[in-house]
Amino acid sequence: MGALNGKTNIQVNIKIKKSMKLLFIALFIFSAWKMKTFLEVDSCLDAGGSFNYKNGVCEHSSENE
Repeated sequence: MGALNGKTNIQVNIKIKKSMKLLFIALFIFSAWKMKTFLEVDSCLDAGGSFNYKNGVCEHSSENE
């Protein structure tokens, strides 16, 4: 009963820890990417511009100047 498909509890725990580390790293990378996009849009709007999501650029109209 102490084994799961011939694996010891220690082997199962090691696999779980490795899986959790990979999941954490993937989540961190995804979050950093989303935060970068958010900050780009936020700084554009703070500067009085309009963010073009299609092209991924900040646009300033000449009317605002």
